[in-house]
Amino acid sequence: MDEKTDIGKIVNKELEETEKVKLIQRRRSTTSPAQSRGIVGASPQEEENKGENKMSTIPNWKAHLDYYNKLRALKFQSKQGIHIALELLESDALRSLPFDIVADYTIVVPAEAVQYFKDVKDLQFEDTEVLSADDIPPEEVALLRREQGPY
Repeated sequence: MDEKTDIGKIVNKELEETEKVKLIQRRRSTTSPAQSRGIVGASPQEEENKGENKMSTIPNWKAHLDYYNKLRALKFQSKQGIHIALELLESDALRSLPFDIVADYTIVVPAEAVQYFKDVKDLQFEDTEVLSADDIPPEEVALLRREQGPY
């Protein structure tokens, strides 16, 4: 009788382990939080490229923000908004995108990447141009340097 109960315990334990493995596999196959928000990781032109190789839909971003002529500052309205944006930056399409995080729920990205953020449902942000020192009149630059220092 003891042998039967011991074998029963072993069988039950093995079944439990099998169920845990199946549960883990099921969790891996479900959509991620980013995907449930509409962050799919493909380019905005995904519909045009449906039949093409997956690699062709992932943009080839330049290595650094300094390599881009136009930069945009995206200021999100809440902490939740910036978190969604940061999840988007981890998607396949934007994983290699250079960006910078600044104060007040704001990130700086190349202008070419703004459409990815606009495509996310319920993501609200203010999109403004990032100016360089060359875009500001010399008098204003001098005033800013006096007020804020040279850097």
